[in-house]
Amino acid sequence: MRLIDADALITSIREQKLLAREAAAQKIMRMINNATVFIFPGRRAEWLNFVGDYTTAECSECGELYEASDYEDEEHFNVFKKLYKYCPNCGAKMEANQDE
Repeated sequence: MRLIDADALITSIREQKLLAREAAAQKIMRMINNATVFIFPGRRAEWLNFVGDYTTAECSECGELYEASDYEDEEHFNVFKKLYKYCPNCGAKMEANQDE
C-alpha cells in the first residue's frame, strides 16, 4: 500500500487540465476519493473477534463491523488483521492484540 495526498493529486489534475473531457476528470476524481482512507495520527485500536467465531471483526475504536473470513478459525482472522492495518471507517491504526 502506498499513501498519497489525494487532495493534492486532485488539485494537480484540475490545474494541469490533464483530462480534456470533464466527465472523465470527474470520474477519475471520484475514483481517487473512493480509494482514499482517512488516517488520524494518534488514533489507535485493535480488531476484536466480535461474534466469537472469527468471522466478524469489530474496530475497538468506532465499533464498525467487517466480515473477516468465511472460515471459523483464528488463522484466517489473523490474515484479515494483517491486511487491514487501519479501520476504513474511523482511520484508527490497528495495533497488535495484547493476547497475541
